[in-house]
Amino acid sequence: RDKVSLLIEHHRFDLDITIIIQNLDKISKALQQINTNDKLPIVLGTVLSLLNYLNRGTVYGGATSFSLNDLNLIKDIKSKVHGVKFINYLAMELEKKNVNLVEMQAEFSRLQSAARISINDINSKLNIAQRMLAARPRDPFVRASSRRIYDVMKIVQKTTAEYSRITRNYGIKEELLKQDSMIQTFINFA
Repeated sequence: RDKVSLLIEHHRFDLDITIIIQNLDKISKALQQINTNDKLPIVLGTVLSLLNYLNRGTVYGGATSFSLNDLNLIKDIKSKVHGVKFINYLAMELEKKNVNLVEMQAEFSRLQSAARISINDINSKLNIAQRMLAARPRDPFVRASSRRIYDVMKIVQKTTAEYSRITRNYGIKEELLKQDSMIQTFINFA
């Protein structure tokens, strides 16, 4: 290989790792915002309480957690009163608890950049980079790049652990770190 193609490959690799680190930082900041939001536990607790009330007397009543998919379905739940939906009852209950939904919506709209990022995609890119480096002779670039990948994988593990901790703390049954998952659901719901 000539030096120019090696230089281009090194630059491309460096750029890819930098973008991955920036994306992980966006996810981490979004998770921190979700974790420190003092109104979110009130909203999710109210949703759970109202869903339990709605499902009382059934096998679904008395739930201690719910799936994020349930948040997306709430807007479609109807009541016996014509023109009034579950979401209207939820808004009234949250208003009683001094939760400003417009303010929450503005806060969660700032999470939009993180919602487009998938931890699974990041892991996939890191695995491809590892295989690419494994196929090359052990030169200084490969050693330095391997170390960078290792450091980024530690950040991925830390971010994944934080994601799991938040889902456990909020009683959310969300198994996969996929795009359109927890962060996007909160944005859509708010």
